[in-house]
Amino acid sequence: MSSLPRAGNRRGYANFAWTVWLVALLCDPSSRAGSLPSCAQLAALHVPAARITNVVLVSARTALPKMARTLTHPALCRVAATLQPVPESHIKIEVWLPLAHWNGKFLGLGTGGWGGQIPYEDLAAALARGYAAAASDTGHEDLTGSGAFAIGHPEQVVDFSYRAIHEMTVAGKAIVHAFYGRAAQPNYFNGCSTGGREALIEAQRYPLDYNGILARSPDTSITHEDANDLWATMALTRSPESGLSKTDFLLLHRAVLEQCDALDGVRDGVIENPLGCHFDPEILRCTGLKNPECLSDAQIEAVRAIYAGPRHPLTGELIFPGFEPGSELGWSHLADEKEAATTSYSYLVFQNPDWDFHQFDLSRDVEQADALFDESLNAGHPDLNPFAHAGGRLLMTHGWNDTAIPPRGSVQYYEAAQAGLEGNASAAIRLFMVPGMFHCGGGDGASEFDGLRALERWYEDQEAPEQLIASRTLHGKVVATHLLCAYPATARYQGRGSAEDATHYSCEMP
Repeated sequence: MSSLPRAGNRRGYANFAWTVWLVALLCDPSSRAGSLPSCAQLAALHVPAARITNVVLVSARTALPKMARTLTHPALCRVAATLQPVPESHIKIEVWLPLAHWNGKFLGLGTGGWGGQIPYEDLAAALARGYAAAASDTGHEDLTGSGAFAIGHPEQVVDFSYRAIHEMTVAGKAIVHAFYGRAAQPNYFNGCSTGGREALIEAQRYPLDYNGILARSPDTSITHEDANDLWATMALTRSPESGLSKTDFLLLHRAVLEQCDALDGVRDGVIENPLGCHFDPEILRCTGLKNPECLSDAQIEAVRAIYAGPRHPLTGELIFPGFEPGSELGWSHLADEKEAATTSYSYLVFQNPDWDFHQFDLSRDVEQADALFDESLNAGHPDLNPFAHAGGRLLMTHGWNDTAIPPRGSVQYYEAAQAGLEGNASAAIRLFMVPGMFHCGGGDGASEFDGLRALERWYEDQEAPEQLIASRTLHGKVVATHLLCAYPATARYQGRGSAEDATHYSCEMP
């Protein structure tokens, strides 16, 4: 799409837009003459602290930018803008507006990792559901997903932390209103990982931005979660004997399943509730020389450290939860010393890409990170009363086998938020933990479910989600379903019928 006419070339742009509009009309049978809003006029739209850089009509089924494949999509008005709330900011956003069958709603989208690029496939998915949607690069461009942008750029760190998503939301709503002639209602937000962190921060800092927020696999505290990753890496690399091979991880995982898989009434290769699994790797300790059927003393120590998570050396306070029983096959990346060297501590705290993570000090460095970034970057502040009292609804989801962001961080946040909610506001938040799911999806269990649809029903129809049905597909075919229960309830097999059918489970309190 690099050949799009610039918004400043009004006459050339108008001719181009009119031609593409006719193509869109012919290609999309659902479009009707006289019913389409004016896309070209958005080029002159004034949005505070924003500059419209591109506006173009895109016909149905036209290849969209940076897509690995052409996705089916309706005709749309595509708006690109750069937001500059402070002089150092350069937040790029795109707002995609369906020309026909708009559902009347707005969907803000989160990013992943360190941001740095607009999630086009998420925009296309939102458009396919009838949403007008907005997404951002969080204030910097970096296709490699590196955090190096943060070094020497404090305002870009603020943009990444919270400002970019809020500014995107304000500008996106204004563009939607100008295009359709009315404000979107309701307004939703959907994000996973970093996007999940952004989701929680929106609820905390800007309780009026969205009516419903879907926070998937959220990183509730980047600095504390990175401390956990560093802790795990140091445990696995402390000595040549500490590391685990692929065979060792498999041995450990099988032992965990042997002890805890059947706690929900069925053996299916997935631990329903790891909180109820009290596995001790001691049973695998070698009695003689190390061999493929046992773990050495150093390996046992490393495994225990990874399950436990780091604690403050002086106070004993848990800094961040460790990884869960059942997730062992995803631990191999924790031994990657190169990955450990490029965390929030190197880029944000020490502003040094060559920082040696072997020098990491749990008490000193975590306290320094908190002093610098806890109020801005981290999302662990659980006061959701303003959001709840405004009628907002927060739906959180997290996979129990997540080895990118330990899932108990979400459990801790949910419990703290619930404890702080006043009166009827306690109904404003739900958490669904997904057995066997990896980070943001995938894994050994059924992990495909429509959290956004559940959020819509919750806010629009007052149907608070207590259960969800997740699917597992293979070659495009559903091969299993599973019952997901609102935390702290868990699914239990009823002892009859297929264990791969969600209808044969019930939600029970632990």
